[in-house]
Amino acid sequence: MRPEDPRVDEDTGEAWGLALLAGDRTGRRIPPDDRRAAVRAALAAGIRAARCCRAAHETADPVRIAAQAGVDVIWSTDAPALGSMVRIAEYAPRPATIRVFMESVRAIQSAACALPVPEIYVAHELFHHLDATALRPVSDLARVTLARLGPWTWRSGVHALSEIAAHAFAQGLLDLPWFPGPLDRLARESTPHGSWWDGGSSTENHSRIIQ
Repeated sequence: MRPEDPRVDEDTGEAWGLALLAGDRTGRRIPPDDRRAAVRAALAAGIRAARCCRAAHETADPVRIAAQAGVDVIWSTDAPALGSMVRIAEYAPRPATIRVFMESVRAIQSAACALPVPEIYVAHELFHHLDATALRPVSDLARVTLARLGPWTWRSGVHALSEIAAHAFAQGLLDLPWFPGPLDRLARESTPHGSWWDGGSSTENHSRIIQ
């Protein structure tokens, strides 16, 4: 893929984020009139974290930053398939580990040869580590009501906002000229009949997964 390829260039972070919220079972609970502000806040949080991270660690290399932060990076040769799903990368907090599935990364890299795809996904998962350990959770930028029962109300943050911020973090850390969210779509396109899924909303594990 050339840097000017419109499959990447036309997708701004804001447009990608709005589409993600609209298609997310929790994100779509944000009132439509409030979604743009939520996306912009998530994008700003990701960029701000990237600038702080570069200044604190004196490097933009996400692998070096992960090492300094005590996060292991594993370049996994395991098959990325998990049932009907195909994993790209994932973060687990205990012990703090980023696992990158090289088979998936190579598939994306073949379609986006000008981009540092492995580093993008390490940076993406590194943000989830920071979000879980050092930042106000970006998912709490918007709180939505899941259910009501009499006087009780169940509310939740929106995990999709963390995904938007993580891509913005990767863009800011690596000085990418484009928002890297559309790479998820390239991963989906490389898998017959595949569709992208965000790995759920658990704080215990954050994954880039296609299904």
